[in-house]
Amino acid sequence: MRSIVYRVALLLAAGVAGTHLASAAEIAVEAGEGAAEKLTEALIMAQPGDTVRIGAGRIELTEGLSLDVDDVVVKGAGPQQTILSFKGQTGSGEGLLVTSDRVVLEDFAVEDSKGDGVKSKGS
Repeated sequence: MRSIVYRVALLLAAGVAGTHLASAAEIAVEAGEGAAEKLTEALIMAQPGDTVRIGAGRIELTEGLSLDVDDVVVKGAGPQQTILSFKGQTGSGEGLLVTSDRVVLEDFAVEDSKGDGVKSKGS
């Protein structure tokens, strides 16, 4: 009997996880006018399992970015193609602060932040 209960619990847990992953979204942010605001919003609005895809180009940022959602992928078009520039950053601090778990950051460059380019804290 105990074995059956454990199996049902595992199947239910797998079903919940599978349902969530099936609803994962891709959030596209293209370089250009308003890109800094769109990227900030995308990182705030992301849900676990989502991918934030940053298109090719240079995004000029005046404030640091923050990601506080577990299980998110942030992906650019390549480090030579997708560049997050913090040259105009007004405050001190990191370019991108990640305070969540199981985050993947790939295929983009971070330049000229006042502090750490990317900082993972508490994860």
